[in-house]
Amino acid sequence: MHWDWKKGGDVINLTRLLFDAGQNSPDVADGGAARLGKWASGNTKVYLEDGSYLKMREISVSYGLPSNLVATMFGGQARNARITLSGRNLIRIADYSGYDPEVSNFGNQAIVRNIDVAPYPPSKSFYLSLDVGF
Repeated sequence: MHWDWKKGGDVINLTRLLFDAGQNSPDVADGGAARLGKWASGNTKVYLEDGSYLKMREISVSYGLPSNLVATMFGGQARNARITLSGRNLIRIADYSGYDPEVSNFGNQAIVRNIDVAPYPPSKSFYLSLDVGF
């Protein structure tokens, strides 16, 4: 299992700004109009959010199949077999309102990190594998 933790750092959520400007944010009546009004009067901090997070990057569980089952499955040709189930990006804990506080729309340079402009969200992936030793 691999966990990743980041404490601090700000993300500018321009996706929220775009939703507020288009009047289609989930909280358009309660907060969206107020945020947009503050932004229009020069307060850009209303779209800054905490970039702290805790993520489970990967998890993997393996099971070595019993030798008699391996012999039956492969006609005595295999010495061993292992079945593995793994996943990536399964858990994200953050107060960030966007898809992912670890956003980098414009590349991996320090000067352009933490700018959220409607990025594609990170996918959750599951893998199942069978490893056979002959």
